[in-house]
Amino acid sequence: MTHTIAPPKGMVTCPECAALNPGGLQFCNECGTVLPESHARPGSEAAARLRHEAGKDLDAAQRTLDRITLAYRLGAVAYGVATLLAILALGDATVPLGEGLVVVLLTTALTAALVMGALHVTLRPDRWTLVIAGLATLVTLVHLLGPNPFGLAAVGSGVWAVFTWALVRPTQRVAALIDKHLDQYVLHHASSATRRTLAHRNAKERHERLMDVLDDAEARADRRSIVAAAVLIVVALLGSVLVAKFLRTAPLSFAQQSFEAAWNGGDAGALEALLDERVSAAEAPRLRRLLLGHGWSATRPALPTGVLREGDDTTWIDYDLGKLTLTASFVRADRGWSLVGVELPTPPIEATLERFRAAWATSDPRLLSEFFPAASRSEWVDRLRKSMETREWSALPGLFDVRVTPGDPGRASVLLVLQGDAGEVETSWVFDDEGDWRLYGFKLPKR
Repeated sequence: MTHTIAPPKGMVTCPECAALNPGGLQFCNECGTVLPESHARPGSEAAARLRHEAGKDLDAAQRTLDRITLAYRLGAVAYGVATLLAILALGDATVPLGEGLVVVLLTTALTAALVMGALHVTLRPDRWTLVIAGLATLVTLVHLLGPNPFGLAAVGSGVWAVFTWALVRPTQRVAALIDKHLDQYVLHHASSATRRTLAHRNAKERHERLMDVLDDAEARADRRSIVAAAVLIVVALLGSVLVAKFLRTAPLSFAQQSFEAAWNGGDAGALEALLDERVSAAEAPRLRRLLLGHGWSATRPALPTGVLREGDDTTWIDYDLGKLTLTASFVRADRGWSLVGVELPTPPIEATLERFRAAWATSDPRLLSEFFPAASRSEWVDRLRKSMETREWSALPGLFDVRVTPGDPGRASVLLVLQGDAGEVETSWVFDDEGDWRLYGFKLPKR
């Protein structure tokens, strides 16, 4: 059986080092531990009551500080993740670089403030709570003014801002309790070595020593906070620079401006140079042919404001040129957008048919042969002459009507209705690589 030896009358045993202390003392003369009140000598009820009240106040303050410290640590982790996401978002061309950097800096500052608040929470919780609440409010306002005001980031920051403002009053009460019982609070958080140095010192010396301990603790917390904040800011800025330089894709507007400048500049080579190398071999000749057909090899109509159409893999920009619509097609490339097509309607055949009618009216096979491909013109001159001789036509019959039947893009069937009872001529036309309509089929009526 273990027996507890009671201390001499009027003495108090220290629960930390078991040293005997005169009754009525608040701290142990040997180690500085707060002495229990149960053995206080008679006549020291007021001192015991004060110690009891201080203990209750500081216990309540410590519970509040523990909860706030946990909240700040969780907040630092959450905003650290938010900062990482904001940095990665800079790689998206749709995110404005300036606004993205502002968000990164603010979330980094808030993360650093939360880390610093967690380090200082046992010293000045009220000040850091105000700083954190203000930064959380600023971050929320930035998100509300951004392109997605009711997104997850804005809602999350808003909730955190409200929560932090709600902590202001509790932290102010905690700070008041700490100030009220400052010596006992510092002693409670001091090391055993510090407590031993307080033995056999009077009240004034104790207070001065405890204030030195407090100053040292604040200085250590300041150094750690500065290092932590500096590391966070440097890492965030370095990450932002690397993402913006190596991962960020150029926005579609850059490719659009390049296309419009090449088009309005009138340089066909500059326009073809913009084509993605994967399609350039096929698209460049086709584009050149279309520009020739429209007479736009050197000068072109100025492009108006384009209308954007987005697909799964391709984005189109339509330009209304009055009688026709030009469509530029873009796809995402490695770090930007590439031009993969310039869609223009095939030039109308009517202008070519007017020239053909004029040549027909001359009844000259050589003029008519100019509408056939160059390789077969001499052959068609002979065939037309023989056909006229066979039909005993000294001149070609006049054209009563010309009927155009559009076919596939770049193709057309044209029926030439001859005057009188001469019949009909069936012709087939193709828009060729030289940018003009050519006759590839010509069938005179039967004799």
